[in-house]
Amino acid sequence: MARRGNTPAARRGNSPARAAMASMAGGTLEYYDNYIYALAAALVFGRVFFPTEAGGVATLASMATFAVSYAARPLGAVLLGHIGDRLGRKRVLVTILVLMGTCTFLVGCLPAYSVIGVWAPVLLVTLRILQGISVGGETAAATVLTIEVAPPHRRALFTSWSANGIVGGFVLATLVFIPVSALPEEQLYTWGWRIPFLLSALVTTAGFIIRAKLAEPEAFVAAREENALVRVPVVEVFRSHWGAVLRVVLCSLAFAIDTVIKVFALSFATTEYDIAESTMLWVLIVSHLGALVTQPLIALLADRVGRKPVFIAGNLGCAATLFAYFAAIQARETPLLFLTGFCSVTLAYAAINASYPAFFAEMFHLKVRQTGMALGIQIGLIAAGFAPSVYLALTADDPKNWLPVAIISAVIAVAAALSAVTAKETAFTPLDQLGEPIADTGARRHPHQPGARPEGAVSHHNRLEDAMESRTRGPVIHITFGRPEKLHAMDATGWTDLAESVRRASADPQVRAVVLHGSDRAFCAGNDIGEFLRLSTAREARDYFLGLVVPAMEAIVRCEVPVISAVRAGAIGGGAEIVLVSDLAVAGTSATFRLPEARIGVWPTVFAAAAPYTLAHKPAGLLALTTAAADSGTALRCGLVHEVVGDDLVDDAAHRLALTIAEGSRDAIRRTKRFTTARLRTEGMAAVRAALAELCDETLLGPDATEGVRAFREKRGPGFASSVSASVPAD
Repeated sequence: MARRGNTPAARRGNSPARAAMASMAGGTLEYYDNYIYALAAALVFGRVFFPTEAGGVATLASMATFAVSYAARPLGAVLLGHIGDRLGRKRVLVTILVLMGTCTFLVGCLPAYSVIGVWAPVLLVTLRILQGISVGGETAAATVLTIEVAPPHRRALFTSWSANGIVGGFVLATLVFIPVSALPEEQLYTWGWRIPFLLSALVTTAGFIIRAKLAEPEAFVAAREENALVRVPVVEVFRSHWGAVLRVVLCSLAFAIDTVIKVFALSFATTEYDIAESTMLWVLIVSHLGALVTQPLIALLADRVGRKPVFIAGNLGCAATLFAYFAAIQARETPLLFLTGFCSVTLAYAAINASYPAFFAEMFHLKVRQTGMALGIQIGLIAAGFAPSVYLALTADDPKNWLPVAIISAVIAVAAALSAVTAKETAFTPLDQLGEPIADTGARRHPHQPGARPEGAVSHHNRLEDAMESRTRGPVIHITFGRPEKLHAMDATGWTDLAESVRRASADPQVRAVVLHGSDRAFCAGNDIGEFLRLSTAREARDYFLGLVVPAMEAIVRCEVPVISAVRAGAIGGGAEIVLVSDLAVAGTSATFRLPEARIGVWPTVFAAAAPYTLAHKPAGLLALTTAAADSGTALRCGLVHEVVGDDLVDDAAHRLALTIAEGSRDAIRRTKRFTTARLRTEGMAAVRAALAELCDETLLGPDATEGVRAFREKRGPGFASSVSASVPAD
């Protein structure tokens, strides 16, 4: 039997860490190009590409060339978003990198105004527009690729590395520019400024190699293979997600703070208060190096408490710290500059950077995710791009007065925070439930049509080789749990794969039912006891149970078609809970059902919380309160299974049941399940989450659980302090 995940592409593309690091590396290289232009515009281009007699107007014009790319970015968002949402996430990432690198190299080759006159700024603006088109798709493309392969409970963490790439690009660009800016003036303005731009050829080559090794996210590949993508993403995004686009536009006003710090404040400090360029550059480098550390940590917080509170707190923090940063510039106090730079960039703005990739991407459906996110960001970024020029104009009459700039920036930050308040919290929403519903535009494929999935085909979309297997038999998907040597016990990857496999089957218009299988030795032994024993804090337990176990159970409950458990042997702990939340179950005569959690001082949380919505309370209580195994007859009487057959007939009986269901229309099946599981999907799963939170915060760290784990490791009976027989020695 073929195994899932054993193709080279699948192995390359299914690692969230690899996708995150590739996004960071590519983002670093992409934004290196963007930031060396920003630095050159602030420090050099006013004298190189504009008449020397223009004076301050030349600086203003130079800043405007930087801003021009922001006007081009929405066009890039539409064009590159279309490529990403229609042709592939990887393809657009490579296209972006090559376009940006080529344009940056050519900027380094441009003659000065003194050589070719007005053609110098004309060519500069043209290349800058092309750079803007390129950058218009970068962040969204990198974020979308990463979020579509990241674990559900770590989406903010892995996508934060695309923002780390932006920060890394700025640090790299600044480090390159420091020795360049220290050159004698004649050398700087003739050939020195060109070095960082020409070096982009090496940077682009490195980035191309890294991104070429990526594979497309599996969810996108599945949608493309099923012809389920929309024809014109930009039309669809405004039809179904216009509210999300508007919200992202308003939230993206926060990025104006970044350009104020990196562009306006840099020019302001060096020209109006005579602070050395090298000093200001080092302030920016140190604060951004700190952000490389704080952003992933803050992203972990966003995975725990949600995207909204982190994003809002970051904006409010920036609104306050900008006043301190400008005051430090006015005071010309270097230590104070480093301190306020740390507060502004390493803490406050880092909270925005850490949370916005996941926050924005999760507002959109897979079919328009890149277009929607890119378009919203880039329209909002127009304000950021022109902010330095606007601020220069505001301070024209009193160049040393920074107060209007700080006030307007604070107002912008507060506006972004208020926009975020109106968004839904999506940190705990499964990937396939994100965004607004989009009608299936793909033509349905019948078994004898070209492109239809062949009978017996095995899907290849697993994270780890041999972890789980999915086989097609007509309109039925059969999912077999992996790790038979561990009695199919679920580790973190197993729970994630189960959720993804069921969601994939749910989204397949050809599928009418899903059957879950174990083996002759066990159906599923529940949570891997090794992983359970490693949970040492309430936070780790929450990450595991609420971030992995609940999404898998929820995927079964919310599956569009019935899920049937085929139980030939023991269903233990979480395995019995999988049977509980399945729509139907067929058991063999040798099958047993056991909830042994109380033996290690905890309780069968999912079962206890969900059973009142699926079983009669007295039989359910008997199963949940005792640690003894129940046979298939007992399970039949309490409603945990609905049919008992011979052990060798279980799989065939489950498949026949699935085929019987498949005789109905998919829409009728979907609607029937939605109503029959309504209370379980809403009240039941809410009870499960509440019970697991109580388990993580109270029970797991309590004395009974401590004693239970110790007794398990020492292979003896537990002596629970809360037990009637606590004083009785173990056998």
